[in-house]
Parts: sequence; structure tokens; C-alpha cells
Amino acid sequence: MECEKRVFKVSSQYSGSRLDHFLTLCSNLGSRNAVLRSIKEGHVLINGGVARKGGVILKKGDQVELHISLPQPLELKAQKIELEIIYEDPHILVLNKPAGMVVHPSKGHEDSTLVNALLAHCDCLPGIGGKERPGIVHRLDKGTSGVMVVAKSETAHRGLVRAFSEHRVEKTYLAVVHGVPQPLNQEISLPIARNPKHRIKMGVVEGGRDALTIFEVVSSSERFALLKVRIATGRTHQIRVHTSHIGHPVVGDELYGRKDDPLRYGIDRPALHSWILKFSHPITGEDMNFEAPIPSDIRALTEVLGLDLSLL
Repeated sequence: MECEKRVFKVSSQYSGSRLDHFLTLCSNLGSRNAVLRSIKEGHVLINGGVARKGGVILKKGDQVELHISLPQPLELKAQKIELEIIYEDPHILVLNKPAGMVVHPSKGHEDSTLVNALLAHCDCLPGIGGKERPGIVHRLDKGTSGVMVVAKSETAHRGLVRAFSEHRVEKTYLAVVHGVPQPLNQEISLPIARNPKHRIKMGVVEGGRDALTIFEVVSSSERFALLKVRIATGRTHQIRVHTSHIGHPVVGDELYGRKDDPLRYGIDRPALHSWILKFSHPITGEDMNFEAPIPSDIRALTEVLGLDLSLL
């Protein structure tokens, strides 16, 4: 199996730190247990020598090497899966992703993903932007529904990737959350990174990547609120992490919210919908503005919770 080598230079900030604590913070292995497993298996070196214990104390200037086994590439296959296409031309495709669909294949989700469906729909897609995620320029979580754009040519892919990285794409979501945030209009600017204690979760972590979430309360009842959310960055689980951090998790979000939440209010996924996507066409420069209809489960949820969608 192929390995990737990552090298870290210990700065004065981390001098005196334990090796396992240092790698938990600075690598993307996720949990401390994953770090300890890598050390035990001989995949970590300090100044060229194999480290055997996580409790080794580091000094400024030490060189830490981490050797990570790379997963074998998945064999992508085309699958006839119905897609709700909002717009399509020779260069881009805009669609409404249903909740429950994974965007690209990964361990545990080898098929029936959006990529598998796109490969069956677009003959031109293989190879665009790489073999693993052909045409994909951004993603939505499995449980999130709504509008996405896909590149159908290399030129479009480069242009869209650049637009997303330069924050020139306007992304507006709808979210139903527990409680009513105060004030009603807020900007949350808090860094996000892998949660050092829970590998599958992200979190607000000092030293993480900058993340900016802007929201307004559109409608509220005694215990719930409907938010219109704009994200200026696109970090993993950003809206779910930020709203949970301020004490208002998304309804139905078992990972960042309440463990008894799913199905309690008649929804079996986070009540989060990618509503509007605005960007410049990567080829023509034309202003593009797309809206994904609010799905029936979120409509039903807002009615049960006394929230008014007509105020949008």
C-alpha cells in the first residue's frame, strides 16, 4: 500500500509537548487513539528514529515524520439514478441533491452516490478534476438537501474551483434550529478543524481554518427558529458546528445536536437545505442564480414547529 509522508517541525509553541498531543493537534488523523495506533505501528519518526511511545517530550527544532497509508482508489462505476436537474449546458450542471445521497464514493459508501449518477448522465465527466471526484467542485453533507453545481469541462472545473476558493460564490441555506438565537442577526467567525477528541466530528478549534457564518432569524416560535444562513467559507459541517457551538443545534442533527432528536420531530436528518446558489458562469461570465425548492420534510417540520416559511 502506498504511503504519504508528512513532516512537522516543532516550534517553540509546542516545545515540551507530548508527541501524541502534538500530532493530535497538528495532523489530520483525528483522534488521539488514531495517533497512538500510528505510533505503535512504527509510522512515526522523531529526527529519523522510530518513536515507540506517545509520551515522548518534544523539543524546539525536532523533526517529526508521520507516514500515512493511502487508501486504495475506488473503482467508480456509472449507475442509472434519477437526478433532479435544475440547469444544464455543455460546461456546467446544476441539480437539487436529495437528502440521504452521498456526494462521492468513500469507504462505506462505494456506490449509489451522486458521482455514480453523474457518470451515467454525463459521458464527458470521467477525469474532469481528477479520477476520485470527477466534476465535483463543492459538496453537501449526506443529510443536507439542495442546490449544487457540477463542472462538465476542465475549463469550467478550474473556473469554479477558483471562484469557490476566492469566496465569489454566494451560498444561502435554510436551517431549523433549537431555541431562538439572540440577537436575531449574527455573524459567527470561529475557526473550524477536526475535533481532537472525536474523529468523525469537526469543532471550533483554536488554530483551525477560518470560518464565517452569517444568519438571520426569519421566523421563530417559543422553542425553535428558522434561519436564513449565508456561509462566506465552506468548511466541513460549518453551519452545524457553528450553530451547535452557540447553543442552537440544527433540529435532527444527531452528531452535533441532541441524541434523542432524530424522528422526534418527524425528520430523520439535519433540517438543513442548500437553498440558493449564485455565481458567475465559468465560461461566459453570466450571472447565474439558482434556487432549490424547499423539500417536503422541512416544510412539514416548520408547520409542526409553528414556523412561517412565507416570511422568506
